[in-house]
Amino acid sequence: MYKNILIPIDDQEQSYCAINVAGMMASCQGGSVTLFHVRRPPQEVVTDIVTEDKLFSLPLKEQESRMFARGRDILKGYG
Repeated sequence: MYKNILIPIDDQEQSYCAINVAGMMASCQGGSVTLFHVRRPPQEVVTDIVTEDKLFSLPLKEQESRMFARGRDILKGYG
C-alpha cells in the first residue's frame, strides 16, 4: 500500500517516534522511508547572496548530521 513514506524531522523526540512508526510500516509493506529537514536560513544569510559554501558552513549542519544519523540508525533496525 505504501511505496514511500516521507518523514519531516527536527531534533524532537516526536520525529524519532514517527521514524519508528514509518520504519515498521515500510518494512511490513515493502516500502521505503525518506527523511527530510527544512532549514530556515539565519538572518545574515537572508540579507546576502546565498551561496553553497555559506549554507554548508552554517553551525546547524552538525546538528542536522546527527539527526539524520540517528534516523538512519533507527531505520536500519527495520531493514
